[in-house]
Amino acid sequence: MTQIIQTPEQQFYLAKLLGYSYEIIYKPGTNNRVADALSRVHEVTSQCLTITIPHWDFIQQLKQSFLADVTLQELMKQVQESPSSHPGYQVIQDLLFFHGKLYIPPNSPIKQLLLEEYHSSPIGGHSGIQKTLGRLKENVYWEKMKDDVTHFVNA
Repeated sequence: MTQIIQTPEQQFYLAKLLGYSYEIIYKPGTNNRVADALSRVHEVTSQCLTITIPHWDFIQQLKQSFLADVTLQELMKQVQESPSSHPGYQVIQDLLFFHGKLYIPPNSPIKQLLLEEYHSSPIGGHSGIQKTLGRLKENVYWEKMKDDVTHFVNA
């Protein structure tokens, strides 16, 4: 062996290969079909990629439920007047956010809609508790979300 070992990875594999008896035989590109096929692999273009993002048709319904909930209106007013009084909360375009996630009120029927969309729809794929909860947590927040997801998935 005449090549200089330069990396720890090479050192590791050298130690493994020294225990074997082998011979390295060069194959020209025309005879080495596997290497030839790999060298001709094209990069994936953006036309082949599909990105799925939630399309939320329920936003207007959620805004209406925010307007109907007196307690929530009071909270939104306090957040707008003094953001430091409720850390983590923001009001953006008449919607309440908690740590960047859309806040869903405790008694909102939207929760059931979201649970069905994120678990029972073809995109949800009937994932388990952890995956459904993880996908929900990327976008929305409500109190006792884990309990609701667990109950919904186990039902």
